[in-house]
Amino acid sequence: MKSSTKYLIIGFVFFYLTNTVHAQKFGKVDQHIVEQTAHAIDSSAEAAYIFKKAKVRFEIQQSDIYMVIEHHDRIKVYNEKGEKYAKYSIPLYRDGSTREKVIKLKAMTFNIEKGKVSSSKLSKKDQYNEESSEHYSYYKFALPDVKGGSVLDVQYTIRTPFKFVIPTFDFQADVPVDLAEYEVRMPPYYTYTPVAHGAIPLNHTKKEVNGDYQQDIAHTFTASDVPALLPDEYVLNIDDYRSSLKYELYSSQFPNTIKQFYVKDWNEIAKDLMEHKYFGKEIGKRTKDLEPIIDQLEGKTEGEKISALYTHVQKNFSWNGDYGYYKSEGIKDLLKNKSGSVGDINLLLLNLLLQADIEAKPFLLKTRNSGLLNQSYPSRSEMNYLLVYIQQGDSYVLLDGTCKYSPVGQLPLRATNINGLLISGGKGQIMDIQNKNNYKTVTMANYEVDIDGPSLIGTGKRMLKNYAASSYRRTQDETSEEEDVEEDEDEDEDDEEWDEDVNVENEYEITEVKNLDDINKDITMSYTEVIYNELDKIGDQIFIDAAIDFGIMNNPFFEEDRDYPVFYGFLSDTRQIIKIKLPEGYEVESTPEPSAMALEGGKAKFMYEVKLVGEELVIDYTFKVNTDIFLGDEYPNLKELYNRIISKTKEKIVLKKVT
Repeated sequence: MKSSTKYLIIGFVFFYLTNTVHAQKFGKVDQHIVEQTAHAIDSSAEAAYIFKKAKVRFEIQQSDIYMVIEHHDRIKVYNEKGEKYAKYSIPLYRDGSTREKVIKLKAMTFNIEKGKVSSSKLSKKDQYNEESSEHYSYYKFALPDVKGGSVLDVQYTIRTPFKFVIPTFDFQADVPVDLAEYEVRMPPYYTYTPVAHGAIPLNHTKKEVNGDYQQDIAHTFTASDVPALLPDEYVLNIDDYRSSLKYELYSSQFPNTIKQFYVKDWNEIAKDLMEHKYFGKEIGKRTKDLEPIIDQLEGKTEGEKISALYTHVQKNFSWNGDYGYYKSEGIKDLLKNKSGSVGDINLLLLNLLLQADIEAKPFLLKTRNSGLLNQSYPSRSEMNYLLVYIQQGDSYVLLDGTCKYSPVGQLPLRATNINGLLISGGKGQIMDIQNKNNYKTVTMANYEVDIDGPSLIGTGKRMLKNYAASSYRRTQDETSEEEDVEEDEDEDEDDEEWDEDVNVENEYEITEVKNLDDINKDITMSYTEVIYNELDKIGDQIFIDAAIDFGIMNNPFFEEDRDYPVFYGFLSDTRQIIKIKLPEGYEVESTPEPSAMALEGGKAKFMYEVKLVGEELVIDYTFKVNTDIFLGDEYPNLKELYNRIISKTKEKIVLKKVT
C-alpha cells in the first residue's frame, strides 16, 4: 500500500511539472486563465504577470562574443486600464555601426469568443523601430485585439555585442507577478558582480551547463506571488526600490591572456574622463569666437562674471532635450546651430568660465528620475548629466546653462539629485548636493461675502519666489522645450499646488503680472476672484471653508508604513493671509481652533489661526517643508502632519444672522 501511494505521489508530481512546463510554452494558454475576472491575491489589480522570464547566455560567432537575452512574458489583462501592458517599447543601444537588435519576436493575444479560446497574432506592420538619440532607439509594438480579460503572450530575444552590463531584470512590476524567473549562464572567461535591489526574497540555484566555449555556470533566481510596486510621486525613481538584479563586468580572462579588470574607483573614472577626447580634452579649450564675450568682462567682480556668462549661455543656446556629459557637437557647430545637449551646453559654459579665469569644475550626476547613484560600484555609465561647479568660500554653486528660467544657484528639477561626482585636479570625489529649490508663495487677499450668490468676491496679490517663480515662467512660455519626460511626473507637484489656487468651479482672473521676464526677481501678480464652492448659506447661517481654496485636500501618504525615504522635488513655503469682511447683519458664531504642529528639527511645520479684527475675519495659514528628504522613521509624523492639515481644512467658519 505504501509503495502504491509513493508511485501515486511521484506520478502526480510528474504530471504537475509536465503540465506546468507545457503551460509556459509560447502559445499554450489554458482556458481557465483567459476566463479569470480578477487576480487571486490582489483583486484591485488592473493586470498581472502570470509569469515573466528571462534567460541570459553568451554565444560565440566566428571571433565575436555576443550576449543573448531571451524574454518571455505572459500577462493577464483584467480591465481597460490594464490594456497598456500590451504596448512594448524596448530600448536598444548603439555605438556607431555596432548595435543591439531584437530578433525572434512573436506575440499573441488570447480572448474568449463564444465560449472558446481565440487568438490573434502580432503582425509585422505593427512593429517599428523609433530613433531616439545618437545612441538609443526603441523597438515598439502593440498586441492586437486587447481588451479586459485578454491574455498576452510575448516572446523576444535581444542580441547585443555590449557585455559590460547584463541588463536589469525586474522581479517586481507595477502589477502583481505570479512567477518571476531569471537565469544567467556565466561563461568561465567573464566574472560579473551582482547588483541587487528591493526586499523580495529570491530563491537561488546554480548548476553547470554546456556553453559555446566550455562549461558555464547557470544561476537561476525565482520569486513567487510578488506584490505590485505602485508608482510613487515622492521618490527619485521607484526602480531604486523595485526587486531587481543586474550584473556589472568585474574582470575577464581568456585562455593564454592576462586577466583584465574593469571595476575602477572614482579617481580612476575621473582620470579616464579627463583623458577622453569628447570630455576632458574639450575642457579648457580657448575659442577665438568667444574672446569678445570675455573681453567685455574686464573690471568686473567674480560674481558679476559668473552671472554674465551664465546669462549669455542661457539666452543664446537652447537645450535640444538630449542628456549626457560628453560633447556631441563641436564648439563651432554649437555656436552655429545655437542648440545642443546638456553636455554640449554645459561644456561651453565651463570653458567660458575658465577662459574668464573662474575656477570652474565639471560635476557629473544622474538625472532625478534616473534614481540614486550607486556609490559602492563606481561606474561612469551610471551618470548622464553635467553641471558646472564653482567653489565660493565655504559654500559652492552649481550651474546648468540648459534652463532659461533658473537664476544662478537654482537647478531645474531634472538635475536635482542627492549626490554627484566632482572632478577636481584629475581626481573624483562623491559629494552630497543640497537642494536649494524652494517653491515659495505669499498671498494676501481681501473678500466680501455676497449673500445672494452665495459667494466670496475679492482681490488679491500673490508673490512667487525662487522655484515658484521659475516654474511659473516656464509654464507661461509656449515656445519652451524644457518640459521633458524627466520632469513631467515631478512637475505634477507644481501643477497640483497651482491648481489649488485656480479652482475651475470659481472665477479667477490675473489682472497684472510684474517681473515675468527677469529671472532674478520675484514675480508679483494681482488677481480678482469669485469663489462659489467654499461657501454655503443654510437658513440664517453662512458656512465658509476654513482654508478657503488653498488647503490640502488629500493626504499623499496613505500607507501604514513606508520602507523607503520620502523625496520632495523642492522645499516649499506657503503663506496665506486672507481677510473676509463680515456681511452686514451677520456676526461670527464659531471659528476653528488655532492649530500648530512642527516636526523634529523644524523639517516641516503647519500653523493656522482665525481671528476677528474689527469687522474682518483674518485667516493666517502657513505650511513649510524645510527639507527634501524624510527617512522611513520620520514617515509616521509626516503623515500625521498632513492629516492635521486636512482635518483643519474640513472645518468651517460659521456666521449667523443677527436677530
